[in-house]
Amino acid sequence: MRALLFSLTALLLGLRPGLAQTLELTVEPQVVEPDELITLELRVDTAVADLRGYTLDLHYDRDRVSVFSIYEGGLMLAHTPTFFYWEDSGANGNSVIHIDHAILGGTVGASGPGVLCTVVLRAEDCGIETVWVDNALFRDMENAPLAVGLGGGVEHQVCQVPPLQITRLTDGRMRLTWDRGLNVDEYHLWTRERWYQPWLYLATTTDTFWVDPGTPGPQMRLYRLTLLHH
Repeated sequence: MRALLFSLTALLLGLRPGLAQTLELTVEPQVVEPDELITLELRVDTAVADLRGYTLDLHYDRDRVSVFSIYEGGLMLAHTPTFFYWEDSGANGNSVIHIDHAILGGTVGASGPGVLCTVVLRAEDCGIETVWVDNALFRDMENAPLAVGLGGGVEHQVCQVPPLQITRLTDGRMRLTWDRGLNVDEYHLWTRERWYQPWLYLATTTDTFWVDPGTPGPQMRLYRLTLLHH
């Protein structure tokens, strides 16, 4: 499983004339099973200088994951003592982690690139999670606010194969539906009539639904879904 790197463009005005800094969110692994841990690293990807502190809101889907732990990254810890505060709260069906992080005292700020902080999440339930940052404010050594422009979110998936939902139609056929998977080219469907029989190929689709044309009447079938990733 590969880490998914998603760059949130952040123009830290005043840190260095003409240089755009990028706040990068790294998710690893990209696909997990329930109860596994996911590591998010928030890092500045270029040579930031004299950074005293920042505040931001990190949004995640609380139906998919829960917060396991949060700790400081090496970029700020190189200039101890530091103040590191975070609070987890719900908003609009998601959860929001508010982070406030600063260097206390001193005359030299943090210099990058490097990790600002690490958030560890525990996978809870199947589905695709979107994580994004907003309300970000970076401050220089004089605590002057620096304008920050942010991009969109990054997707992350719990459960390698989404669960199948099976509905019997009025004509007796079975309609199969499932949630989409990340980086999937094709969905393959398989069937058997008894649990001990081998799986038989049924169909290939790029949709997230399929109607079995061979299931009218009372006969029962078992179904299996597999994915072809690019």
